[in-house]
Amino acid sequence: MEDIGATATIRGVSPQGWRKLARDSGGAANGPEKRPPSAARVAHVVTGPGGEFLAWSDTLSAMIGRETSAMPRTTRSWLELAHPEDRRGLRRVAIETARTGKGAELEYRLQRGPRDWLRLRHVMEPLVSEQDTSGARRWLNTLQDVTEATQAGPVLPASAEQYRATFEQAAVGIVHSSLEGELQLVNRAFCLMTGYPRAELARLHIRDLTHPADLESSMEGRRKLIQGDGAPYEREVRLRRKDGSYLWALVATSIVRATTGRPTHFVTVLSDISERKRVEEELNRFRAAMDVTVDSIFLSDPRTMRLLYVNDTACRRLGYTREQLLQKPPFELLGKTREQLGREDEEVIAAAERGTRTETRYLRRDGSGGWTELYRRALSTESGVLIVTIARDITERRAQQEKIERLNRVYAMLSGINAAIVHIRDRDELFRECCRIAHEAGGFDAVSIHLIDPQKLIAEPLAWHGRQEMMEWLRQGRFSVGVEKSAAQSLPVELIKTRRPATTNDALHDPRVQFKDALARFGINSVAFLPLIVSDRVTGVMTMYSPLKGHFDEAEIRLLSGLAADISFAVEHLEKSERAAYLALYDELTGLANRQLLAERLGQFIHVARHAQARLALALLDIERLRSVNNSLGRRAGDALLRQVGERLARAAGATATARVASNHFA
Repeated sequence: MEDIGATATIRGVSPQGWRKLARDSGGAANGPEKRPPSAARVAHVVTGPGGEFLAWSDTLSAMIGRETSAMPRTTRSWLELAHPEDRRGLRRVAIETARTGKGAELEYRLQRGPRDWLRLRHVMEPLVSEQDTSGARRWLNTLQDVTEATQAGPVLPASAEQYRATFEQAAVGIVHSSLEGELQLVNRAFCLMTGYPRAELARLHIRDLTHPADLESSMEGRRKLIQGDGAPYEREVRLRRKDGSYLWALVATSIVRATTGRPTHFVTVLSDISERKRVEEELNRFRAAMDVTVDSIFLSDPRTMRLLYVNDTACRRLGYTREQLLQKPPFELLGKTREQLGREDEEVIAAAERGTRTETRYLRRDGSGGWTELYRRALSTESGVLIVTIARDITERRAQQEKIERLNRVYAMLSGINAAIVHIRDRDELFRECCRIAHEAGGFDAVSIHLIDPQKLIAEPLAWHGRQEMMEWLRQGRFSVGVEKSAAQSLPVELIKTRRPATTNDALHDPRVQFKDALARFGINSVAFLPLIVSDRVTGVMTMYSPLKGHFDEAEIRLLSGLAADISFAVEHLEKSERAAYLALYDELTGLANRQLLAERLGQFIHVARHAQARLALALLDIERLRSVNNSLGRRAGDALLRQVGERLARAAGATATARVASNHFA
């Protein structure tokens, strides 16, 4: 690279490949090694889109007479070294090449010392990389010291031997090929790279070495160079070795033209990147494996609170693109503050290899949430501590757990209420106990039981239990079960019509729900109305209130329906028991005491009269021709006659001293 003859061998090389070429060729890119000015005939500089110096040959320092630390770093500082008379022309050419993207060549004077000027021939060529789709362009600048040539005539070809040594000893492959693609000249590194001897390579065409999938793009690039439409280009291609295997190479190709501008041949520089591609493939396989796992994987920096990596599963689960997710602070995804996550990160770092396991909620992009199990572990790197987080979605599992817990509470509630049904013989007391057990054991915020007035079609509260702030509202809670227009679509009316439970799992947005303002104030989201059916008629409603949306699923509704049926059966049993006890002592038609109760009372009266030495009289009355009344006017008229006789006797002698002892006999 110290000679003008080496110029074509490094054109189009990437900055990384160029540094390696410079290092392996005996120099050190950007290195401090100096060479005598006589040897510094040619230097190269790679500049970036903004004019920054990305790399340069070690001959540049000797050429311009400056230590490495004092080297210019940008084209702006380079312009300051140009002769004042040449500075404007150099600036104009630089701006024009940047605008058009086409190369240029010019000569100008550059300051080498306080009073010393050298004359440079400066060739600017754009570097085109297939991997660079951003539109940014790098430039290869070839600088030749032509001071002596200008002063003393043509330069003798003293650098031919240096070029030959550079060509053969370079650590990268260098190939000269014809415009048609036949290999003309190769160096030792290329022979070692492909496994072919030099003589055998001389008989090959580039298509013999290039993978079929890469051949067309390579030939297209060469055609553009011949036509003058393209600049030196870079691409990654696969080359076939002699043993049939393939290697990956970074190829930089430029075209050499005669002084007349006619293209003569191609010069290609190749770097073996097989190891890099292998690492990339392994990394891609690793990422592919991470992307298909069911777990979300995050890599975060606890110092900056930023995500460094996320897999596809995390993107799909949270509803973000990868780019969007990498811009989100991790504490926002977990619904926490920066300080809270900072404390948790400190716990993860302190746990070392054990890591930490927690269950927490997370937020999706649409505002919905879910549950996740986090395994977090600190990872020590050269740049500091990073945190790896593996997140498994447990929303379904958590929902099942909550469902099981709710059902267990319902079972506990059923057990408690069934025990109360067995021991409590009073209906009102049973209702109060059912509400208390449903609230405390069932986990409902409030529970109430209403009895339906069949005349007014109004459900009146009879028993209730719940949160303290809801008690007054429950005590006053009345609702209509009629079919008037205003209540036709309400849940209680639906219950009356269907005789089945009526539920809502989104009470605040369900048009069938009454009292939305009160429910919103108490934070109630789910309500269940259960029918209490006695003697084949809906006589009451048991209402349960829950703060959870979606509380009442099919399984729980079945259990609650069974609970309502048990309570209904208990109430019906109590009523029948009370009725049976009543009929054992009283006449069903008149409501007076029957023969059995009269005998018990008569015994008491006799005992009292004997103790008080008083007299006791017993009168028996018989209604004559009662059968004639039944036959002529009907049994209903006869029953009415018996009731009137009973009422008159009760008013005259008192209800406790009157009895109906037979069909038409009173005492």
